[in-house]
Amino acid sequence: MTAVVNFVIPFLAVSAFIVAVYFAIRAFRYKGQSVKATYNVGQVEARRAMQVDVIRASAAFLVGLIMLGVMGWLNPFRADASNEPGTSVEAEPSPVVTLTPATAVPSPLPTKAADELPIIEPIATATAVPLPPTPTPLLTPTDTALPPPTDTPQPATATVQSGVGVWLRSVPSTDGEQVEWLLDGTILELLPGLESDGELDWQQVKAPSGNEGWVAVPFIVYNE
Repeated sequence: MTAVVNFVIPFLAVSAFIVAVYFAIRAFRYKGQSVKATYNVGQVEARRAMQVDVIRASAAFLVGLIMLGVMGWLNPFRADASNEPGTSVEAEPSPVVTLTPATAVPSPLPTKAADELPIIEPIATATAVPLPPTPTPLLTPTDTALPPPTDTPQPATATVQSGVGVWLRSVPSTDGEQVEWLLDGTILELLPGLESDGELDWQQVKAPSGNEGWVAVPFIVYNE
C-alpha cells in the first residue's frame, strides 16, 4: 500500500503541474489574440478565454502544491512505520572503544610500614637425586650354527638276479648250510669277503633280515 501511495501522489502532482503549464501557455496565446483582434467582440472573447485558462492553470498549480504537501505529510508516517514490528531496520555500527589498561605504578611504602613487614625466610630448594642407571639387559648368546652333518657313505650293495632266487649259505660252497632263501630282486649289503671254491666265486653278504653268509656271484648283480 505504501508503494502505491508513493507512486500515485507524485504522479498526480506532476500531472497537475503539466496541466497548469498547458493552460498558462493557452492564456498567453489568448492574450495575444485579444490584442490583435480588430473588433471588440473578438477582443472580449479572447480575454474571457484567457481568464478561464488562467483560472484553470492556477487551479492545476494549486492541486500540484496540495499533492506535494500530502506527500511531505506522509513522510513522518513512513518513518514511524519503519519502527513497527516486522520491519527490518539496519542498525548503525556502534563505535568500538578500546580500553587501554592503566599501568599500575607501585607507590613507595613508608619507611615505618616497610619495617613492620614480616621477614620471609628463603624456602629451601629440593635437590634432585639422580636415579640409578637403568640396567642394560644382557644379550642372550646366539646359538652357534652347527656344521651340516656330512653324508655317511652308504655300503656297497648287490641285487639278487637269478629269475627265482638264491640260497644264502654259511660257507662259500654249494655244500654249505642253507641259511636263508633270498628272493629275486633282494638287495644285499656287500661284506669284504670274496672266495672261490674252484667252480663258483662266492661273495660274502648281509641279508635284509640281518643274516650274514655267502651267495654265488653269478646269481647277483653289483650295484654302482
